[in-house]
Amino acid sequence: MAFANVGRMDSLHLEAALVAAGPLAKAYERLWASIWAQPYVSAAVLELCRLRVARLRGADCELQARHPSAQAPDFSEDKAQAVIAGQITAARGFTPAERAALEFAELHAIDANMITDELADEVKKHFGEKGLVALIEALGVIDGRIRVGQILTQLQSGSAS
Repeated sequence: MAFANVGRMDSLHLEAALVAAGPLAKAYERLWASIWAQPYVSAAVLELCRLRVARLRGADCELQARHPSAQAPDFSEDKAQAVIAGQITAARGFTPAERAALEFAELHAIDANMITDELADEVKKHFGEKGLVALIEALGVIDGRIRVGQILTQLQSGSAS
């Protein structure tokens, strides 16, 4: 395998491992960039959701990384640490919009069929119909990138043995 010595394998640093895919890798990077640039769900909220999905997937290297689009004042490292620790319910400071997005992200990652109409309506209340669609699309891309990173990490570990 050609994955040795490519560095970090979290979802934020996959480019080096995917470069052999050529134009496909470039399209995948454009898709990744587009979810962070869309105007409906902030990068700060998406980053909290990314961390939630990473925690659920057991992707420890993801929990150390922060997407550069998620910056203060919108992004809070305290909130990120609460998400990583699984303390969303008990932690103060999360907005109703963040809580709705995080709950949606959790159910999306566990079993999308568990997402209720009421939760979807709560997300729409805060982000609009287009925001709900953007969140669903973003979560699919985020989850996929996390899983790809985990697979490549396993392949890299296997090739180093």
